[in-house]
Amino acid sequence: MPVNTTSSTKQFTGDGVQKMFPFTFPISSSADLVVKERVTATGVPATKTLGTHYTVTHSGKNFDNGGNVVMIAAPAATDTLIITRATTQTQSTDLNYGDTHDSESYEDMVDKNTRMIQELQAQIDRCIKIPDSDAETLETELPNSIDRASQYSGFDAAGEPIAAATFASYGAASAFIQTLLDDATASAARETLLEWDLIVDSVADLELLNTDDAVQYPRVLIKHGTYATTDYLDFAVHGVKYLRGERPDTTISLAPGEGDVAVQLDDAGVYENFTVLFTGTAGAGNAEGLQPETTASNNTIVRDVYVYGTGTGQHQWNAFMYILGGLVNCRAFDCAVGFKGCKRLANCQTSSCTHATGDFLLCDFLVNCLADTSVKGYHDCNYLTNCEANAQSVAAFDGCDFLTGCYGHDVTAAVDIFQDCNYIAGCHADTTAGDGFSASHYIAATLATGIGGAGFAGTCSLVDAGSTDTV
Repeated sequence: MPVNTTSSTKQFTGDGVQKMFPFTFPISSSADLVVKERVTATGVPATKTLGTHYTVTHSGKNFDNGGNVVMIAAPAATDTLIITRATTQTQSTDLNYGDTHDSESYEDMVDKNTRMIQELQAQIDRCIKIPDSDAETLETELPNSIDRASQYSGFDAAGEPIAAATFASYGAASAFIQTLLDDATASAARETLLEWDLIVDSVADLELLNTDDAVQYPRVLIKHGTYATTDYLDFAVHGVKYLRGERPDTTISLAPGEGDVAVQLDDAGVYENFTVLFTGTAGAGNAEGLQPETTASNNTIVRDVYVYGTGTGQHQWNAFMYILGGLVNCRAFDCAVGFKGCKRLANCQTSSCTHATGDFLLCDFLVNCLADTSVKGYHDCNYLTNCEANAQSVAAFDGCDFLTGCYGHDVTAAVDIFQDCNYIAGCHADTTAGDGFSASHYIAATLATGIGGAGFAGTCSLVDAGSTDTV
């Protein structure tokens, strides 16, 4: 019969229920079908076996109008079923000279040839081809196996195939991409992509940032290690807009003098992922740690930076000073003041700070911060949410306004936990020989426990009925 369709394949998405799948193209016998199940997500196919995984039934008396593949197990919803005709490329009809043959014999031979041509065309359609508008003389044969072994497949200036040892050998990659392709590690590739203006890999590299030559290094990477210098660093004069340590324990060791600014930050800079270690003796006055060039107005941001003080002296070193753009996950240990005049602090922490004016001094908008084991936790700060002060020797919260969900506890002397504070909601004073709340006003839903003095001293006012003293 005539071959009226050019299709030789069908695909179906499984649903875990359907087992019968129709095909509409003619075949000579069930052996002319190849059936595969492909995992849709991965594209990995598995060839199925006739009689074991599926059977074939015809439409009508024969397969002239197609038939059905009947799966033993229904394909899952995650699989795709592919039915393809693959006609056996043989010719079994023997036409002897002088014999008579019915027309069906001739038609079967022609039909079979047509089906094979269709299947070959389907394969050709899926091949990479050159346009028929290209020159007839164009060489399209690949280099031999020896020449192309472990090489890249490419094309030369005439558009003919070549085996290339690198991308650069046929000019497909720009100079920048070539510098990326030869990076052996992800870390090296990141360095290339970020286009660092200075990569600090030695003390000499670091000291380029404490000169007065004003050479600009907008993007700086500090490789992992410890770099000790006795001088200060001036990121502002060198235009350092972004500086990053390769790892959080990448350490800069400095010995600032009394009154110095150890690290001058750019007013619009972002600095992250490193540690600053202060050594030496600051004397009777303080040395400032990380401070923007303009203390009254800046957009400086600091993230994941640790500051440690290890020297001696009356007050040692202040850590983070007047950073107004924001600080996230920063730490100040063994310093004088941890954070002074800063705004927008989240998840910041101090420990063992020594200055009586406070670990957090004159700071606004603090969330989830911790002052641990020092003299005074928070002093003259505003808008504190879920902040904690532990083991303070003078006060946990002093002169602070607008406190929500804050917790002061385990002060080490007979002192007050919250003193001279206003607008307090949902806070908790716990364990002191002194008062929980003193000289504080506008207090709501607040708790005082384990208090040796008064939970809410007589100097407090406007304490709502929802606040509780469980001394």
